[in-house]
Amino acid sequence: MFSNNNELSILTWNVSGIMSSAAYLSDILLEGKIDVCGLSEHWLTTSNLFFLDSISSDYDYFGKCDSSNHRKGGVALMWNKRLSNFIVPMHRSANF
Repeated sequence: MFSNNNELSILTWNVSGIMSSAAYLSDILLEGKIDVCGLSEHWLTTSNLFFLDSISSDYDYFGKCDSSNHRKGGVALMWNKRLSNFIVPMHRSANF
């Protein structure tokens, strides 16, 4: 189920703007056989958070955006869809 030898492969990245780095991330996810990826500073807004869908069709995600109108910040977790039965995002209030 997991990558090599039942190990979980995790990547974290302070991306400083995912739109300009999406192709690079897509390559890393595939080549590194990443199971879970944590992103910080994706700089997406609520209206374009769906952009994370375009990075890889093999990954699901849950993300939060910066609510301060600065369009900086934001965090997201992406995980390989084969793990989706084991992951349940916790939805919190808008102030989270």
